[in-house]
Amino acid sequence: WTERNTKQAEDETDALLDHLVFHPNTAPFIAHKLIQRFVTSNPSPRYIQSVADAFSTGAFDGEQFSGKYGDLNATIFAILLDREARDPVIPLDPSYGQMREPLNTVYHVMRSMEYQSRDNREIEFHDLEESIGQSIMDAPSVFNFYVPDYQPLGSLQDMGLMSPEAEIRTTPTLINYLGGFVSLIRNGLTKCNQGWGNALRVNKDEYVCNALNSRSTADGWLTFAPSNISDPEAAIEELDVLLTGGRLQPETKEIMLGAYSQASTPEQGFRNMQELFGASAEFHVTNYNPVTADKKIDFEGIQSLDRPYKAIIVLYLHGGCDSFNLVVPHSECRTHDMYEEYRQIRGGVEALALPKDAILQINVTNNTQPCNKFGIHPDLPVLKRLYDDGDAAFIANIGSLVEPMNKDNMKQKKKPFSLYSHNTQRTCSHNLHADSLSAKGIFGRMADVMRRQRRPYKNYVYSVAGNVKILDGGAPPRIVSKSGVEQFQFSSLIPTLKRMTKAQTQSEFANTFFNAVDDALNITESVGEILKKATIKNAFADDSLSRQFQTVAKIMDVRSDFESERDVFYVQIGGFDTHSNMKDDVSTRFIQINAALESFYEEMQDKGLWNSTAIVSMSDFGRTLTTNGRGSDHGHAGNMLALGGAINGAQILGQYPDSLLRTDANPYRIGRGRMIPTLGWEAMWNALIEWFDVDLDEIDYMLPNRKNFPPHYLLTREQMFKPDSEAPDTSTSPTPPSSSPSAEPTPP
Repeated sequence: WTERNTKQAEDETDALLDHLVFHPNTAPFIAHKLIQRFVTSNPSPRYIQSVADAFSTGAFDGEQFSGKYGDLNATIFAILLDREARDPVIPLDPSYGQMREPLNTVYHVMRSMEYQSRDNREIEFHDLEESIGQSIMDAPSVFNFYVPDYQPLGSLQDMGLMSPEAEIRTTPTLINYLGGFVSLIRNGLTKCNQGWGNALRVNKDEYVCNALNSRSTADGWLTFAPSNISDPEAAIEELDVLLTGGRLQPETKEIMLGAYSQASTPEQGFRNMQELFGASAEFHVTNYNPVTADKKIDFEGIQSLDRPYKAIIVLYLHGGCDSFNLVVPHSECRTHDMYEEYRQIRGGVEALALPKDAILQINVTNNTQPCNKFGIHPDLPVLKRLYDDGDAAFIANIGSLVEPMNKDNMKQKKKPFSLYSHNTQRTCSHNLHADSLSAKGIFGRMADVMRRQRRPYKNYVYSVAGNVKILDGGAPPRIVSKSGVEQFQFSSLIPTLKRMTKAQTQSEFANTFFNAVDDALNITESVGEILKKATIKNAFADDSLSRQFQTVAKIMDVRSDFESERDVFYVQIGGFDTHSNMKDDVSTRFIQINAALESFYEEMQDKGLWNSTAIVSMSDFGRTLTTNGRGSDHGHAGNMLALGGAINGAQILGQYPDSLLRTDANPYRIGRGRMIPTLGWEAMWNALIEWFDVDLDEIDYMLPNRKNFPPHYLLTREQMFKPDSEAPDTSTSPTPPSSSPSAEPTPP
């Protein structure tokens, strides 16, 4: 009997794998992704079909390879020999080509400039993913360093075109890249001056970072020398062939030759020219970029009216947090013992459930939830304290929705794209438009409205966790590192680099790169100098999340220097995709969250900003209530937190499920231990937008699916925020009339 079951399981697995491998979408999917990596970010349908046919048939252009499905040899031939890869005219198309991966450009300059290792040492880099956005064999997740459908702000986005690699070209990574590029040329491969060398000096001399000794302690050097170093015109032609494939534009050459002429020796002049290639569009994009007369679009600043400051911080729990262990039913339940139900459905304390005597007990207003007493995860005592003080609340059973639904009508209802998928559901939570993955982010849309409303607010959009969808709007966000604003170590080069990047060209990829570099240089100069004034009174831990919150605190401390009235911040902690070891992994992350929030709370209290701050958590999705034997899997609804001095705390907003069991009477529990949300993300953001005093005439622009939800599915300012929090600015339109949210949403 056991052998029979094993054979059936093996047969079912084989059948599933065959279904996936031979699915009609598989060949074009692989073709598209490989073309993006090798040739162009936006291949034509004809090109994709040609490569897909080679993959499927094992033949290309009349030549038989294996003749079998899945032939990668034939596939690569089809990619590299297609006319879209070979025609010399196609690179003149502004939408053709790609922005190169930063790691490939590092390899390129080291190969072409003839890197020579000291004592035959292996090349060792240090934390390139942190510094330039990409490292060798070390992607941050199974979804690579960037998403394949990323559209950067500007003309590429307006044209509906992709530039996946542009996602990791942020201010911190660009500044570190430019610094590392110059350091490699001046110092060799070291850790000096933003260099890329390995900081762990095992059996090696320590790097000595000064003008006299930095090269002498390097792990290796670029040794290329032109045929005649005293002839700058000939030298730059050689560099053009080796580094930019003969595509260097006359305007770029003129700037580089000017740098050569300023040097005291030919050797120094040659290095000056080499250094500027790191900021040239020709080195970083693959199509031609002749300069045009167009001017770079400058975003007009908004004049501050010096109104009281407010900030929203999104704490993103990356990976899908198992938030049914964030807040847990405890006792005094209306109909039955819900803790015992929770314990059983989670497989007991030996599986996913938390022990009842360990959770931190909190009181809930009588009869507003299934139980009058709940418990908070034991590793989050700061939430317990803030909840009891009235500065923290929970939002129950919330998640991505297009419209209200339950298990009885979900087949007829419009649902979010690709439920239970990390990247798609993360996008849905970031753009609050669960049926449109291309929509701009909620931060970006709010900032756009605040800039154009009748009495605009001066505002900034910040991320301390990279380039993410929530930032996407009409103006570039400020992306900083968890250490603050990266300072360019070679500041004397900034005027020359800005001369290069101010140009607009025929290539939309080049314009995207130039705009990103120009923004990065502006931020490192202006924002970086102002941040030096910030003071921090409280100690923050050294983990990533605490450092992110510390940077947020610094920016808020110098808000008056930026004349800012409204700021939004994105911070993130990962590691929540807990298919195994769920309890231990969540505990580790919650300990870090607790430390970060504790320090940030104390800092905001000291600065008098706690009442002006709202922190809310979000995640890809909730997780299954039931165990997979080792952890929990992808779910739908989850439970989130809201805290701040203005938060109307000591309550659970929304409706915690009356039962966690899958029964005919429970309209929100479906298979695999998944809960359907009773509130969409729109519910929380409806209240946040009202509190932030954004023009409510445009609330349907900011929350496109809000109109799909009856009023009692939306939280209001009055419900989520204290009644004595600052009154709305009179410049905004009055709140549209709606009934107060009921404790329990009525199933549609």
